[in-house]
Amino acid sequence: MNHLGGAKVTPQKRNSAAAWVAVAALIAAYISFVPVTNALADGPEITLQKSGPGSVLAGEEANYTLTATNPNQTGAVQEYNLSFTDVLPAGASYVGPTTPAGFPDPVTSTGPGGVVVLTWSGVSDLAIGETVTIGYTVDLGPQGLPAHGSG
Repeated sequence: MNHLGGAKVTPQKRNSAAAWVAVAALIAAYISFVPVTNALADGPEITLQKSGPGSVLAGEEANYTLTATNPNQTGAVQEYNLSFTDVLPAGASYVGPTTPAGFPDPVTSTGPGGVVVLTWSGVSDLAIGETVTIGYTVDLGPQGLPAHGSG
């Protein structure tokens, strides 16, 4: 497809024995708000929102943000070592830099079909009621990103 595939946020929790337990959920988003399921807690869910332009001309760069929010609701728990993953279409590339300053650039890998996978690992903890946002620039290559509904 000629649009951004999906994004994922992965927090880790501390259990009563202080061991780290991975909590992961896959987000299949087309620049939209999608809840992330917290598989180990019955409380409110962390949410992930991906934002960026609706269309991009071939050969142009585009700025995107991923925003994770831990709701300030009964049952919410602090999350640890928040990681983000985003999947770009084949032919796209990370330009950077990642913002805010001090956040690392992602590890880039190639997935099935040539999709480009960006992974930012352990960038932040996420307290109850807190939001963490990362920004980045992508070159979508010769295919660009068509307007919604055109591709």
